[in-house]
Amino acid sequence: MNDSSKIRGIDRRGEWVSLLGLAISLVAAAILGSLAIWSRGSSTALWAAAFQMFGTAGIWLLCYVQLHQQTLLTEEHLEVAELRRQRDEKLGGTQTIFEEDDLDQMDTLAMGRRMRSIERFLLPVLALGVALFYALAGLSIFPWLGQFPPIKDAPAFPGVIHAEVILFFTGGMAFVAFMASRYALGMSRLKQWSALRAGGNFLFGASATCLAISLALLCEISGLPHVESWIGSGIAILLILFAVETIANFILDFYRPRVAGEPYRPFYDSRLLGMFSEPGGILRSLANAIDYQFGFKVSETWFYKLLGRVVFPLLLVQIVIFLLLSCLVVVPPGHQAVIEHFGQPLPHTAKPGIHATWPWPIDRATIIPVERIQRMVLGHGDEEHDEDGPGAEHDESMLMSDRPPVLWTKRHVEKEYQMLVADRLASVDAKVPVNLLSVSMPVQWRVKHDTDADVIRFHAQAFDTAEIIESLAYRELTHYAANADITDLLGAGGIKTADILQ
Repeated sequence: MNDSSKIRGIDRRGEWVSLLGLAISLVAAAILGSLAIWSRGSSTALWAAAFQMFGTAGIWLLCYVQLHQQTLLTEEHLEVAELRRQRDEKLGGTQTIFEEDDLDQMDTLAMGRRMRSIERFLLPVLALGVALFYALAGLSIFPWLGQFPPIKDAPAFPGVIHAEVILFFTGGMAFVAFMASRYALGMSRLKQWSALRAGGNFLFGASATCLAISLALLCEISGLPHVESWIGSGIAILLILFAVETIANFILDFYRPRVAGEPYRPFYDSRLLGMFSEPGGILRSLANAIDYQFGFKVSETWFYKLLGRVVFPLLLVQIVIFLLLSCLVVVPPGHQAVIEHFGQPLPHTAKPGIHATWPWPIDRATIIPVERIQRMVLGHGDEEHDEDGPGAEHDESMLMSDRPPVLWTKRHVEKEYQMLVADRLASVDAKVPVNLLSVSMPVQWRVKHDTDADVIRFHAQAFDTAEIIESLAYRELTHYAANADITDLLGAGGIKTADILQ
């Protein structure tokens, strides 16, 4: 077989795989976007996954450009070798004015030079463009001025619309993307197709995202509506991390030492995804990343080998210790604990002391201060100048403490809430028969704990307790002030008012 036949038989599977990954990513992005529109914006996770798939298509485009240029370089090498062979056959091995070094220089100034220019200018620009897209896409998921309009204008729904049908599509895309990523990562082990690693890693991340959305939709169907929104926020944060990692790798590439014979790994190849997508394991992937960063075999040092042998046992021991610690609940004096077993509270509470439970998340304990009197002061909003702000807690011995008097000529706090109070002694012709009065009213409350059922009932209804009590107290105070006279709130009338409000 001569070199011309070799040129025609160059293996272009790497290019075809990169084009296949590009097509899969674009089709998946279109399907996810269509599903998000069909669900009328009820799922932010679908939009986030569509953005991730579209960015993955950009990574596959980078892989194709690099592999195509490598193919052209290989063709040029074969063409130069063919010309050299033909020259030797015609001249019978005699020397010409063109030496071997000159031919090598001509080879270098052709496709090799073009490839270096592409790797130096075109690929970084495209990769940074993909990183910028990931950053903007991740930020557009969260509610702010730059939020994606379909997400921002979507009406509020109790759940994801058509969740059962969307689950079928996301599960199928997760399977197809996973199989394609495994095939690409398997080919990337060969040196001539190492550029496929970046696309395979990102496609693996996209498949994991689709699988997470499928699990979230299962939770949605099972009656857990908040999981899907958490997954959407997690995907948005992941996109921002991809952008930050790409920019960081781009900067580190200027300082990374170059080792002769070491294969070049593009900066847009995610090391974060590579730790989970490569079958060698997280520790081996981390070792390869460290070796590539420092320029020598850090993974072959004695310390790293020792760490590799003991890191997983240490992690397992720490997990076991944390689980064992979650089996002990310490209830301080003056408190009781409501223990939930698989989300259902036990019929009795845990009294002060040490109690044994099942490990988290089977059992969860919530400690409630049942004997502590909690206090808040109504009438102003400056908590910095008020030692007894909303939600402040005090012991019973401090409730009757002596406090210095505050004169009317001195400002009590920076921000006071004024109320309309009637003035029955005022005449219509002389002045307006209402007054603006600043009222400061302390409110003390304590959890009822005559029986365990009282504490358990408080735990079931204790969401934003301080805010609810503050709102109820303000309602009673406003209602009373609207029907009272100014003399009822000043002087000796204030004592009677306190009894009525209580």
